[in-house]
Amino acid sequence: MLRPADANEVVEAYRYIAKLRHRPAALALSRQPLPTLDRSKYAAASGLARGLMCSLTRRAAIPK
Repeated sequence: MLRPADANEVVEAYRYIAKLRHRPAALALSRQPLPTLDRSKYAAASGLARGLMCSLTRRAAIPK
């Protein structure tokens, strides 16, 4: 089960799921207008395949 937080993570999640063979996968998407996170402030989306991760690289509020 993957639940990406922004458009960058959707791309990474799709890439990960496309490589799976004979294994179930679920991609949970939101229909809400979510912002695209500034990756110069937050961790890279490429870490999504490693599992649960904290996207904050420093103490900052999540953008609204």
